[in-house]
Amino acid sequence: MVWPFIFLIFPPNGFTIYLEDLYVKEDHRGKEIGKMLFEEVLNHAKAHDAKMVKWQVLDWNESAKNFYHKFGSIFIKGWENGVIYLNEKV
Repeated sequence: MVWPFIFLIFPPNGFTIYLEDLYVKEDHRGKEIGKMLFEEVLNHAKAHDAKMVKWQVLDWNESAKNFYHKFGSIFIKGWENGVIYLNEKV
């Protein structure tokens, strides 16, 4: 139905929670499940003195961007995604 996946990054100035995925299947959307899950991620971050919560959204995914804007998020322009595929021929 839903799954959030997070991991922690520990830079010198405090740790960051990186939200890898927050996905709610279509037939369960509109029930505020995503809102409850994301609020729980934010509450966990605050309770453990995280410096920030980070995630990525595809530039065409307006519904996701609108969802995160409701929480006061900003999107940092100029960042590109880097990837190295290990054990695959590219």
